[in-house]
Amino acid sequence: MKLLSIIIAVLISISAYSQDFIEYNDFTFSHNGEEIQMEDIEKMTKRYGVGVSTLKRAKKLVNICESDRERKKEVGKGVGATVGCLITTPLYGILTLADIEMNRRGVFPGALPGALTIASAVGIVVGPIYAYNFSKKDRCIHLADKKFKTVAEKLNQAINESN
Repeated sequence: MKLLSIIIAVLISISAYSQDFIEYNDFTFSHNGEEIQMEDIEKMTKRYGVGVSTLKRAKKLVNICESDRERKKEVGKGVGATVGCLITTPLYGILTLADIEMNRRGVFPGALPGALTIASAVGIVVGPIYAYNFSKKDRCIHLADKKFKTVAEKLNQAINESN
């Protein structure tokens, strides 16, 4: 049984390494040991129809991460969203209670205030996380790195499916 497992593992590894895969490591893409330019990666994502928006977002994240000013803008967006949601959640909660009372009377049916309350409460949680991710350059770069890895995985999957 052990020998059978070893033979299967060897066959799987041979088949995996014999295929043409896009490799990604530290903001560089490569194919068979040769570095691929970002323009070529863009062309490949468009040709295979995968990862186009993810690649665009990753490149945008790199640009944001490189500029302290841009990172501070993103932190401000997260803080602003949190503050806005902190202010509006109680207001939406009051509207929800009023809406429940109106629904009970049959005057004003609808779920908009409740949905706004939930969305605003989610904003209270998501805003600080967003601000935290952009607060330091290494955190921001990590986000971009994850996006580039996702692009490589999507490209490899598309290449594998096309073969």
